[in-house]
Amino acid sequence: MKFLVFLGTARDSSPPNPPRLGVRVAEAALECLRIRYEEHEAELVDALDYPLETVFKPHFSYPKSKAPYGLNNLAAKIESADGLQRRTGALAWHYEA
Repeated sequence: MKFLVFLGTARDSSPPNPPRLGVRVAEAALECLRIRYEEHEAELVDALDYPLETVFKPHFSYPKSKAPYGLNNLAAKIESADGLQRRTGALAWHYEA
């Protein structure tokens, strides 16, 4: 089986320091998957590895042959994956009524 761990944070300013706290969490999740499920493949998908235009258009909004190469590559990875996991370094938000 193939699992993708998405690192969704693209922050480059702080606080917090370091700005991308989710990197450590994603790496720990990958390590856990690799140790526990040695026979399976786990891959990190980092948002910064897929630079997008200023205004983001999702893959499905492009005609079949017009999507940018990186976005096509990412869509193919997602389609072939058996499982997805999303990680961010964001704080847990809550509210009190």
